[in-house]
Amino acid sequence: MLTKTGRIIAIIMLSVFLTACGRSAEMVETPASIHLERGRNYKEVIEDFEDKGFTNIRTETIEDLVFGRSFRNGEVEQISVGGDIEYDSGVKVPADTEVIIRYHTFSQKSIDEAEAKKR
Repeated sequence: MLTKTGRIIAIIMLSVFLTACGRSAEMVETPASIHLERGRNYKEVIEDFEDKGFTNIRTETIEDLVFGRSFRNGEVEQISVGGDIEYDSGVKVPADTEVIIRYHTFSQKSIDEAEAKKR
């Protein structure tokens, strides 16, 4: 069994360990809400999130455009901040919160068909 002094030292060491592990991540604010970001180019939206300090940004494509008939290539459709697709601007979240930016682009089939027509 630990002596009284040994227990106190163990409690202090455990407290220091738990405090170090429990440090909160850096908090950042969300940029403009999805209502303002929708329709912009995804690269610009990525920059907005990076400028605010977000570190966990990824993209997903929506391959629904037809080559030669669509002009929305790269246009943002949806943004998810920590799973929330209706987020507001100025909301504080941890910097490592996952941000997923979904944008419109051409399908490979559409690109292949356009290249075949050029030949």
